Amino acid sequence: MKKIIAVVLVLVMTLSCFAICGAEEVSYNPDLPGVVAGLLTYMNFGSSGEDTFVSEVEGVNHFSRGFDDLNSAILAVQSGKIIVISDLPQAVAGYITNRVDGLGWSTEGYFGGSVDMCMAVLKENEELYNKLNGAIVELRNDGTLDQMKEQYVDAYLNNNEEPVPVELPRFEGAETIRIAVCGDLPPIDFIAADGTPAGFNVALLSAIAEKLQVNFELVQINMGARLLALVQGNVDVVFANRKISYDRIESDYFASIDSHDELMLTESYFTSPLCNLFLQY
Repeated sequence: MKKIIAVVLVLVMTLSCFAICGAEEVSYNPDLPGVVAGLLTYMNFGSSGEDTFVSEVEGVNHFSRGFDDLNSAILAVQSGKIIVISDLPQAVAGYITNRVDGLGWSTEGYFGGSVDMCMAVLKENEELYNKLNGAIVELRNDGTLDQMKEQYVDAYLNNNEEPVPVELPRFEGAETIRIAVCGDLPPIDFIAADGTPAGFNVALLSAIAEKLQVNFELVQINMGARLLALVQGNVDVVFANRKISYDRIESDYFASIDSHDELMLTESYFTSPLCNLFLQY
């Protein structure tokens, strides 16, 4: 069970020798012949812990390694196994550095760009896809998504409060949809220390449930298990990254980063600049 806040508290103690960082961006532009970066495992990546791809930007080789959960990636930075966690939404990087001594974030270095977050379902589940996609579009068009971002993301970036769980509505006799939550992108995808899912994604599910008059059952898994959970029928929906757009490289590989032959990806419900998370000495 994910308990991100408990892990953060441990990291605060183990990193006490470093300077305290806030949620503000800091300068970061390493001059290294080869950079090992960590990435939360995408659904079209290889196995966790492997060097999944190598790319070159301005003469620097970048070796990217997948991690199945955020805690493992943070510990890898802290222990020096990797020097940076790349491709984190800015809100996530700010949330973490505001709570863990010694970590900083920056949009400088590496690739830059932005990420669009969405939901993913199996292609055979087209009816569910159409329902979810329609609800997301409605919530975006009527301004609900913008209001939710302010309430469930922005409000937690400059203080040490934790997201409050949002109660999901229940409808007697309604369809039940199982959806995976990971807790690896706080405060967007967040699981509290007591194991209760909270944050923006749960608030989004509550709004969608009201629109569709369905029941959502939350199933906790890690990032690396999302595709397998869908294919094996353990869940009906997972949260995903529809598109990553890099500023400094051109690559079709990253167009639909969580794309897979079996999946359909909904319209985006959250867009964020990409950031790097690292030790600030």
